[in-house]
Amino acid sequence: MKRKTVVVVALISSWLLPLVCVAGGWFELDVARDPKGVYSRSVMGGVSGWSQSNSAVGYYVFGQAVEGGYAQIYAGPHFRVNAFEFGIAAGVEHVPGSGDTWTLRRAGYVALSKEKFFALGIFEVGQSGNSWHKVVMTYAINSEWNFGLINQAFLGTGVRAEYALSENISIQGMTFSDGGEINSAIAIQYHW
Repeated sequence: MKRKTVVVVALISSWLLPLVCVAGGWFELDVARDPKGVYSRSVMGGVSGWSQSNSAVGYYVFGQAVEGGYAQIYAGPHFRVNAFEFGIAAGVEHVPGSGDTWTLRRAGYVALSKEKFFALGIFEVGQSGNSWHKVVMTYAINSEWNFGLINQAFLGTGVRAEYALSENISIQGMTFSDGGEINSAIAIQYHW
C-alpha cells in the first residue's frame, strides 16, 4: 500500500468519523532511552468518539511515527459497559527497510476507570511479526498528579508519574527495568 493511500485513509477516518460521533483526541511527543544511551523519538496521536444515539458504542483511530522509519495507523470500533471499555482495530504498518511496503497491523485494548483508579492494556501485532503491548495502572493522587506502574514491550516494567501542566497538557515520566537494565522515557501530551 502506498504512503499516499495511508494518509488519505487517516484523514478520512479522523475527519469524517467525528461527524457521527462525539470526538476527543490526543497528540503526544515522546523520547525513550535504552541502557546503551540510544534515544528513540516518536510522535503519536489518536481520535475517538462515542455514538450520539448510543454512548456505549464508538470508534477510535491511532497513528504513530518513530524516528528511523517505523509508522503505523489503525482504526476500529470500541465499546463501553459501565467503567469497562474495550476496542478492536485494524490498519497498516511500515517497517524500516521494507521499501514502500505497508502490511496489516491489528490492535485491541481494554480499560477500566473507577473513581481515581485507571488501568489500560493495549495489544498490537503486525504481519512484520512484531507484537507489542503496554499495560498501565495509575492512581490519581489529586487533579494534578497520577502515579502508577507500567509494563511495555521492549522497555520492561517500571513506575510512571504524570503531572498535569494545565487542563489539556500533561507530562509523563517513566523508568523501566528490563532484565536488570534500566530504560527511561518522557512524554508530553496534549488532549482535547
